[in-house]
Amino acid sequence: MSTLTYAAAQNGPQRRLLSEPLRDALKAGRQRFVVLGIFELADADGTVILGDPVDMEQGIPTEGPLYKAARPIVTGWGQIRTGVQVRGESLQTVSLNVQVSDADRWWAKKIVGPYAHTLRNTPLTVYLGAAGVRWPDWHLAFRGSLQAWALDGPASWTLSFGPDDQWLKGFVPRHPITTADYRYSDAKTLDQYIPLIYGKHSTEGLGGGGALALPLVDSKAFRYLVGLGHITVDVVYVSGAPASTGWSVVRPTRGGKLVTEVAFTADQGTAEVRADVRGFDTAGDGTGDLIENPVDVLAHFVTNFGRGDWRSGSWGTDDPDLLDLNGLRPLRDYFTLYGVKNSRVIRTRERVSDIISSWGASNYAKPFWTHDGRLSAIPLDHRPVRRYLGDPWWVKGWADEQGGFRPAWEDSGVRDEIALDFMQVGDSTKQTLRVRLPDMEEYASENQTMDWSYGSI
Repeated sequence: MSTLTYAAAQNGPQRRLLSEPLRDALKAGRQRFVVLGIFELADADGTVILGDPVDMEQGIPTEGPLYKAARPIVTGWGQIRTGVQVRGESLQTVSLNVQVSDADRWWAKKIVGPYAHTLRNTPLTVYLGAAGVRWPDWHLAFRGSLQAWALDGPASWTLSFGPDDQWLKGFVPRHPITTADYRYSDAKTLDQYIPLIYGKHSTEGLGGGGALALPLVDSKAFRYLVGLGHITVDVVYVSGAPASTGWSVVRPTRGGKLVTEVAFTADQGTAEVRADVRGFDTAGDGTGDLIENPVDVLAHFVTNFGRGDWRSGSWGTDDPDLLDLNGLRPLRDYFTLYGVKNSRVIRTRERVSDIISSWGASNYAKPFWTHDGRLSAIPLDHRPVRRYLGDPWWVKGWADEQGGFRPAWEDSGVRDEIALDFMQVGDSTKQTLRVRLPDMEEYASENQTMDWSYGSI
């Protein structure tokens, strides 16, 4: 009998495992579970099935993609492990180890054959079913790709699978300022990167001056770069003073990339040029809503810049196989309810995984991979709860349905010991959360800086 189990980290996300038809099959006494995996090889074998002979004989559906012989033979399914990082916001992977028998050296020949270079990242989709249950009603138990393999005994291999996360190792922004795009660029701006701008960046509450520094990219046409894509420029400042005339916003396409620039009618010399701006909008042309809800920002960033390489045209469509859209929707509503907004300028190169981690830290959210290989997140929920005599703690709202992550601590004496500061750091306005423990006279030495803070003060 096949066994496939889920292991969720303590305080981690909880997901419903079985669909209604499978639960009905159990209630009816058909208790034999069947686990089969679709392994999509790139060589002549094409798609093969991972499973054991008994499952193939008794449990395979008579229709659908599993209706074919199994090879190689699975001798053991490991646990599917998901979770969040308790002391941090780094994205934790989901993994599955599968033990296979290779008596006929089928796999051994694969790893030294002409298609050996295609094996890594080979997709695997694992389904959980039961004898007599129709194929469409089988449960999608795991979706990922081959990460590694190891010989663990005579003619026995362990294949290790994880999510399709190679794109997390990439860096953004991707496009530097070069002479190919800007022939008359200021020498100091060459090899800087065309920034990505999310949210509203305004210094109106600070008396003006401009939130973003604009580098000179064309000394002949007096043009200063704002960012990639369609960015709305609200106010331009020259040497700290607002410039009401003598400039316009232009949006040329350079090297296939749509950019926003400020063009002056006269040389500004050595004066510093800055601006208050609004970043990407939902339409991509300034007519849509500003993308500032943290979930919208995460989905847009992952789709267009993290995994994608958007340069011009319409925004990419959120991929339901990459993003847990249903799981993220309650989190979006949670942020909307409490008015949480994001803004950030990504100007220097950062690894995609680090940007997602900083998103989690700024929004008190824990990003994680679901068992079916999609990116999701849950909040670090600090909302008050209500105790009923004789009953356990009950939390009304999002956490009830989704399994929120809620830390426990002794809160006596904490009042008036938390301070939230705003500060200008380069192009970005950041928030810093300072906490002083009740029994300490000094502030904690480690403060939390939120890179994705709302940039309008």
